Amino acid sequence: MGYNPLVIGIFEYYSREYMKKLVFIFFLITPFLASGQLWTENFDSYVDGVTSGTAGGSVGGNWSSTVPGGGTFEKASTLGERFYSYQTGGEGVWTTSPINISGTGRALLEMDVFGVFVGAGDYIRCYYKVDGGPEILFFEQDGGFLNFSLTGSAIITGSSLEMVIRSDVDGVLTSFSFDNIVVTAVNTLYSRKSGNWNDATIGNATWSIVGLGGASCDCTPLATDYVIIGNSNTVNLNIAGTAGGVEVRNTGTLRWTASNIDLNIDRGILQVDLGGTINRNAQTNVQIDFDRGVVSTFIVNGAITAEDIEITAADATINISGSGSINLTDDFLVAQDNDIVNNNLNGTFSIGDDLIFSQDVSQFVNNRTLTVVSDISAAANTNDDNVFTNSTGAILNVSGFNPNDADFDLLNSGTVNQSGNFSNISTADTNFANLAGGIWNWTLSPNTTFDTDMSTELNCTADGNLFTYSGAGAQRIIPTSYDDLTLSVLGAKDSNGGAISVAGNWIVSGTASFTEGAGTVTFNGTTGNQSITNASGETFNNLVINNSFGTIPQITTNNAVTVTGALTMTSGIVNLAGTTFTLGSSGVASDLNRTASTTTNWMYGGSFRRFWLNATVVSSTAGNLYGLFPLGTSTVSTYRPVEINSTASPTATGSYTVRHTDATGVTDLSPVFNDGGTNIVRKHNAQFVAAISGVTGGTYTIGVTMTGLLAGTLSDIRLGVSNGATTVTTVGTHAAATGTAPNPTARRTTVTLAGLSGDFRITTINSAATPLPIELTSFDASLVGDQVKLLWETASELNNDFFTIERASDIEKFETVSIVKGQGTAKSKTNYSFVDESPLPGTSYYRLKQTDFDGKFTYSSLRKIEYSISGTRLNVYPNPIVDNKFNLELVGVQPGEETPVRVVNLQGASVYNASFKADGSGKIMTTIELDPAPSGVYMVIVNASTGLRKKIIIP
Repeated sequence: MGYNPLVIGIFEYYSREYMKKLVFIFFLITPFLASGQLWTENFDSYVDGVTSGTAGGSVGGNWSSTVPGGGTFEKASTLGERFYSYQTGGEGVWTTSPINISGTGRALLEMDVFGVFVGAGDYIRCYYKVDGGPEILFFEQDGGFLNFSLTGSAIITGSSLEMVIRSDVDGVLTSFSFDNIVVTAVNTLYSRKSGNWNDATIGNATWSIVGLGGASCDCTPLATDYVIIGNSNTVNLNIAGTAGGVEVRNTGTLRWTASNIDLNIDRGILQVDLGGTINRNAQTNVQIDFDRGVVSTFIVNGAITAEDIEITAADATINISGSGSINLTDDFLVAQDNDIVNNNLNGTFSIGDDLIFSQDVSQFVNNRTLTVVSDISAAANTNDDNVFTNSTGAILNVSGFNPNDADFDLLNSGTVNQSGNFSNISTADTNFANLAGGIWNWTLSPNTTFDTDMSTELNCTADGNLFTYSGAGAQRIIPTSYDDLTLSVLGAKDSNGGAISVAGNWIVSGTASFTEGAGTVTFNGTTGNQSITNASGETFNNLVINNSFGTIPQITTNNAVTVTGALTMTSGIVNLAGTTFTLGSSGVASDLNRTASTTTNWMYGGSFRRFWLNATVVSSTAGNLYGLFPLGTSTVSTYRPVEINSTASPTATGSYTVRHTDATGVTDLSPVFNDGGTNIVRKHNAQFVAAISGVTGGTYTIGVTMTGLLAGTLSDIRLGVSNGATTVTTVGTHAAATGTAPNPTARRTTVTLAGLSGDFRITTINSAATPLPIELTSFDASLVGDQVKLLWETASELNNDFFTIERASDIEKFETVSIVKGQGTAKSKTNYSFVDESPLPGTSYYRLKQTDFDGKFTYSSLRKIEYSISGTRLNVYPNPIVDNKFNLELVGVQPGEETPVRVVNLQGASVYNASFKADGSGKIMTTIELDPAPSGVYMVIVNASTGLRKKIIIP
């Protein structure tokens, strides 16, 4: 089929501004023979319509073309002498006969490629064959209006080369063309000694064309030369260095000895062998540039350190591989259009600052492990269609992402470990997609907030998603600067069940909200209490409590929390802080999964609500655990669950709510209550208050567990319902209590639905044999002169080892003042007293810590003292001292005054001497550590002329 040269000429003329000249280079690795042109073809000597010919050059070589269906793949001269494909009707093929390259060194292949209005489905593809082997693609241009795509280059060895060009152009008035194919031998320079890159000293240059250590070539590298450094030589980059390719072999070193210069790779090869190094050498602003729009081979088996790597040409592809290391102290810059970086480096690849996309339509594909110390970013508002792909099995360690409102996509199928923030994200143009199998671990710094420009969603599009928020301190995981913002990390974008793990606090401010969808949120902190704050209440689908911090509470809910799916309690005690925790919703099944434990996994300080379904069994031990209400108190080993089990199921959906209020002490009943012929005579003051809403029908058993009672007889304990200050009643039928008298579970059976509401109490039928609690009936503190007098009384005690008297000026930092021995077990009143002879000036607080023989402890409420000091005062504590240490406080001296302090024994011999300077308020506070000394009484003397002294005891 013929072509119309006039039509082609018109379209080529008007589209000249849109044409693009592409230069492709590959190096053929064979022994060096000579430099110069080896094979050329520019089609100038042929008449139009020719489809075969013989190329020039010293080794010659024929070429020919075929095309199916009568299409055109032939020489034309419309605008310059070229070879055209036009309406081929199928794939046209241009091919050479084998070209003898057995005697050449490295060689350069260059060709010009043009396109005019090529459409979708059109293409031109260039291949080479070595020694009759398979076709290997090294260049491809696909259709779309002058849309060029680069996908290949190679380093090859062999004796013969064939070139194959395939093209398919089906549209009218469209064409591909190519011209000026040149194969040129490339000069190779070898390091012959250590020296400077630009040293061309006659007879003693750094370089040789013979081999490593060979004779001087009296030359320096050109842009077309291939440079090899080895043989223990060190070449210094003292000026900007440019070469077609650079290879650093074992024991070779290329290093910078000046700042502000580049190493320019002009012909597409950079290779560092095992044992070879390219070394920044502490120079600044030094970088490696890839200067051609070609496919570059970047092999690192040794080590590279530099400040930057920059791709300075459009349409470049950089294929990084090897098992060595690349360590940049600054940036990796993808600085032009249509650039592609493929990272397959098996060793260490670390970018010390940012990975930056500066222009449009570029890609970075990470297939191994990449560390970006700062951000993956784009130049502000100027970049379109840039993509970072983290492939399956790849690992990206990165601080944050700053697309600067550009069109940017991050596609993750591997693992992302993120420690910083998202910033400057365009809602319309930016997409972070965690794809199937992707893992995204996001570790926030303390008190981190999202950037104020973040108004997009993080898109999770498939199963296997994991976002991790962690770090000590408050985590503002939803922006505080936005109203009506939904952060849909796992919301509508992920209905397949992802997960968020939180190690810090959960804070939602303003009218912001969180949409979770079908995912799971896990609170898994290890170093402190975590809080959930959302003034409008927070709703989760699935929630996991797994905080292993050693101090109660592990979780605090500052507002109401609802879990609509499953609540899993693995580790951690939750302070409801007066709020209601709701599990389930009307008519929707929910699950409670609780790791059995009497030392963790309960809630206190609020209400626990559970939804029951129509005609569904309520059980505290099986299925969805609808009947288990895991309550307790704020102290260890005080798990006090309420257990409901149905013998006949509910007949309508609704909710059941239980609140436990801890209390000490008991109330003797007046009158006593007759429970089936046996009188209940005393009730405990701790409350289990239950309420029903919406539920109808059913018959039930209720059980309530109590902890910390006195020893007694288990059969004396019953479950009652408080209906007045000194009265109780009962519901259903008494069932024998289980457990032990100090930690019983009291039950009632055959309870109607109405009987499940009320203020349930642990009671006893024998207050002498089974009296119930340890009872602290009073605790008072009063200022008497310059002393604080403490008085307290217990009505009874069980296994009470000792009381610790604690004092603080800041209620967060209590200190031990003294220890008072307890009575062990006692059923009668006991009075205690203690005098603090050295109270703290100003406002202070006192409390009692009661410790059992098994180490369990509880705290009393606080007592406040206001004490004003007149004159100078000395305090020492604890006394007796502990571990040869005590605290010294001296107030009322002159600011800045040096004050000597001595500690002497009863014979007047000094065991300690020092001086301390008073602060601006005239106060000295310090800890004094004595050398080991015999037990006995000692005297602390402060500035002997003042007469201030205190006795201390060394136990």
